[in-house]
Amino acid sequence: MSRRHRRRAKDLEFQRAAAVTTLLDQPEVDLDRLRSQACNKGLSNRELRSKAWPVLLGIDQATFAKAEYESLAVGTHRDTSVVDVDVQRSLWSYTEGWSDEKRDCSRAQLKSLLNAAIGHHHGNAFYYQGLHDIASVLLFEIGERPAFLVLRCLMTNHLRDFTRTTP
Repeated sequence: MSRRHRRRAKDLEFQRAAAVTTLLDQPEVDLDRLRSQACNKGLSNRELRSKAWPVLLGIDQATFAKAEYESLAVGTHRDTSVVDVDVQRSLWSYTEGWSDEKRDCSRAQLKSLLNAAIGHHHGNAFYYQGLHDIASVLLFEIGERPAFLVLRCLMTNHLRDFTRTTP
């Protein structure tokens, strides 16, 4: 790619990010426009994703209760042992080149995130193979606190069929 094309691509990415930021900074966010921008042009960086994903899902981040999260994160549920095993096998592709210590720290956060999100549903949502992949993307992209709120919402609405028992 030539220097001119790289510069043009960078300018276009900046314009898209500015458009999303402008939408998010409005007192009342136009969800249709934000959704269109996110779907058609993408959210080009972590900062935008961490701001836009909760808004797109209708999450009020003020509802986060640290004490509740911490309690749920160390709690147990029907699938605790499966979460433990899957988390231990996870994060290799995301953490290539990381020290074992850093990878273990991320796994501990991932385990806490999954346990809290599952525990929040009080036995009405269950773990399924691959949920840790979704949770790890959220964890790395937007951080533990917003990841909990987003995963909790996804499990209730968008992943509901996968996290509920089958009749």
